[in-house]
Amino acid sequence: MFVIALGLLWGAFSIAVSAAPSSIDQAKRAKIDMTIRIVTEQINRGLYQQAQSQLGTLQTSDEFVAYISQRQHQTIVKLQNQITQSIQEREKIARILRQSEALAEQGNYADALGLLSQITASQYASEPERQMIQDSYQRISDQNRRQQQEWQLLFVQSVSAYNSGQSEQARQGFMQVIESGYPIKGGKTPEQYILLIDTDAARATTPLADDLQWPIQPDQDIQTTPDVADEDIEPIDLLELEVSRQVADSASTQAQQEELSYLEVVKQKRAVQVDYTMAIVKDAVEKAQQALDDPQFDQAMQSLRRAFSTVEKNKMLLGDAIYSDYTARLIDLEQKVNEARQVSQQQTELQRQQQADELTTQIRQTMETQRTQAVADYMDRAFAFQGEQRYEEALGQLEQLLAVDPLNQRAMIMKQTLQHTVNYIEQRRIQDEINTEELELMMDIKRRTIPFADEINFPRNWKEISERREAALAEASSPADAAINELLDKTVDLSILTEDTTLAEAIEIVQNAVSPALPIVVYWPDLQDNAFIERDVSIGLDGAGFGNIVLRVALSRILEAVSSGGFAELGFVAQEGTITIATKEALPTNLVTNMY
Repeated sequence: MFVIALGLLWGAFSIAVSAAPSSIDQAKRAKIDMTIRIVTEQINRGLYQQAQSQLGTLQTSDEFVAYISQRQHQTIVKLQNQITQSIQEREKIARILRQSEALAEQGNYADALGLLSQITASQYASEPERQMIQDSYQRISDQNRRQQQEWQLLFVQSVSAYNSGQSEQARQGFMQVIESGYPIKGGKTPEQYILLIDTDAARATTPLADDLQWPIQPDQDIQTTPDVADEDIEPIDLLELEVSRQVADSASTQAQQEELSYLEVVKQKRAVQVDYTMAIVKDAVEKAQQALDDPQFDQAMQSLRRAFSTVEKNKMLLGDAIYSDYTARLIDLEQKVNEARQVSQQQTELQRQQQADELTTQIRQTMETQRTQAVADYMDRAFAFQGEQRYEEALGQLEQLLAVDPLNQRAMIMKQTLQHTVNYIEQRRIQDEINTEELELMMDIKRRTIPFADEINFPRNWKEISERREAALAEASSPADAAINELLDKTVDLSILTEDTTLAEAIEIVQNAVSPALPIVVYWPDLQDNAFIERDVSIGLDGAGFGNIVLRVALSRILEAVSSGGFAELGFVAQEGTITIATKEALPTNLVTNMY
C-alpha cells in the first residue's frame, strides 16, 4: 500500500513538472490580460500617455512578446489605434483653440466660430477644455454679433449720408461695409449704393450744352466819368483810420483766442481718451493678474489679449512713449502667464502620472487580493468535496483554481491524486461489473443445462391465444395504413421504366400503377440539400425486370438505384395513410407492432 501511494505521488510530481511550461504560458498571458485591462481603464480616464507607455512595454519587452496570443495581439492593436486617434484629436483641439483665439484677435469672428464648431461636441476633450470651448464660443459669438451690429449701423449711417447729399462720406462707409464681409440688411446692397454715387458724380462732372454756348456780352453798363478836380477830394481823417486799425487788431486777437480755445478742447478730449484707454488697459491687467493668482490662465490670456487690442487700436492716440511702456508691461505679464501655465501643466501632468501609478497599483493589489481569495475558496471547496467522496466536483474546483493560479503546486499535485483516485474507482466499478456479468452468464449457462424430466407442450387453448394476438395486431394499425400496405403489396407491371426515366417521372409511374393512386409525398428540399438529388436525375434502371413485381419492392429498388454512391440513402415509410419519401435520416420512425 505504501508503494502504491509513493508511485501515485511520483506520477503526480512528474506530470506537474512536465506541465510547468504550459502553466508559465498561462501565467504570462494572465499578466498580459491584466495589463490590457489596466490600459483600458487608463484610456477611459483620459490617461493616454500612460496607456501608450504600458502598451509599448508589452510590445517591446522580451518577457511578454513570445506569449502574446492572437486575441491579445488584436486587442493591443485596437487599443493602440484608439490611443493614437485620441492623442491626435486632443492635439487638434488644442490647435483649433489657438487658431480661433488668433482669428478672434484679428476680428475674423466668423472663421473662429467655424473652427470652434468642429470641436464643440468632441468626445476627446476634457472637462476643462469643454468649458473653455463653450466660453470661447459664447464670447466670440457675442463679439461677432456686436461687430455685425456695428457694420449694420455704419450701413444705416451711410444711407442717411447719401440721402442728405454727403456722397463722399457715404461712399467711404459703403466701402468699409463691403470690405468687412458681413451680411447687411437693407433695400439696396452697398454695391448698388456705390454704383449710384459714381453715376451721380459722373453726371456732375459733365458740362451742360447751354453753358458751353452762352454768348459773352460786352460790359455795356460801365460808363466813363470825367476826372474830378483835386479840390473836390475830401481830406483823410487820421482818427478814423486809427479806430479802424484797433478794430482790426481786436478781431485778429479774438480769432487767435478762438483758435487757442479750440486747441485746448482738442487736447482735453485727447487727454480724456488717453485716460479712458489707460483705465481699460489697467483694468485688463488687474484682471489678468487676479486670474493668474487664482490660477485661471485662460481668463488671464483673454484679459491680456483685450489689453493688447486696446493699446494697438489707440496707438496713435497714446503716443510712442506710452505705447512702448504699456506694450512692454503687457509682454512681460504675458511671459509670466505662459511660465505659470507651463509650471501648472507640469504639476498637473505629474499629478496625473502619480494618479495613474496609484491606480495601477490599486488595480493590481485588488486583483491580487481577489486572486488569493479565489484560490483559497476553490481549495477549501475541493477539500470539502474530497471529504464527501465527490471527486468529480473536487476536480472541477481544482480546474478553476489552476485557471486563476496556473503555478499552484499544491493544486496540481492534488489534481493528479484525485485523477488517479477517480481512475482507480472507475476501474474497480468496471471490474465489479465484469465479475457480476460473468457470474450471471455462468448461472444462465448452468440453468440452460438443466435436464427437464417432463415434456414441454403448448397449452390446450393455444388456438384461442393465437386469435387474440391476430385481433390485437389488426387493431394496432389504422384502416388507412392497412389500405396503404395492401396497395404496396400488390403485383404490378412497371416495364415502362427506362434508364433515362427521371426520378419524378418514376415516382409518378409508381403512384399511378394501382387504383386508387398511392398518396406519395416527396421531401424534395431534403433530397436536394442532404442527398444532392434533383427531380430530373435518371434512375438508371431498365424496365425489363419490372414486368411482374411487388409495388413495395419496385419503389425500394428505384430509391436504392438513385441513392447508390451518393451522400445519403433514400427510403420511404407508410404512416397515417401517406407514403413519405426522403433520406433515411429525415424519415419518421416506422414502428411495427409485433404480438407474441
